[in-house]
Amino acid sequence: RLFSAILSQEIGFFDQNKTGDLMNRLSADTTKLQDAATTNISMFLRSTVSLILSVILLFLTSWSLTLVALAVVPLVILGATSYGRYIKRLSKRYQDQLAKAADVSQEAISNVRTTRSFAAEGVEFAKYG
Repeated sequence: RLFSAILSQEIGFFDQNKTGDLMNRLSADTTKLQDAATTNISMFLRSTVSLILSVILLFLTSWSLTLVALAVVPLVILGATSYGRYIKRLSKRYQDQLAKAADVSQEAISNVRTTRSFAAEGVEFAKYG
């Protein structure tokens, strides 16, 4: 579906987005979807069941202490949300750099004769890393 969406774009889209960038995004997005469909769902279910059972046991042990402990939950949620946003920004920067590296390597390898004829291997190394 994603591949067909990329191929159905207008030609100007391919002028603005480099091949390495598109290939990397396609690969990374497919991997992320696979992870979300398997690992993340099972982890969510396991954590939810564990949380419910833990709260029940806490209430059975000491309901007043449980209420005090649950009072800090909003602070933990706030911290987790801000940390999640930070990780999302970091992940986007990582994907952008990975796409840039894939694009440079794809161009250099596919045009290796031109690169070598101008003795530009050092320039390509600098672009890549």
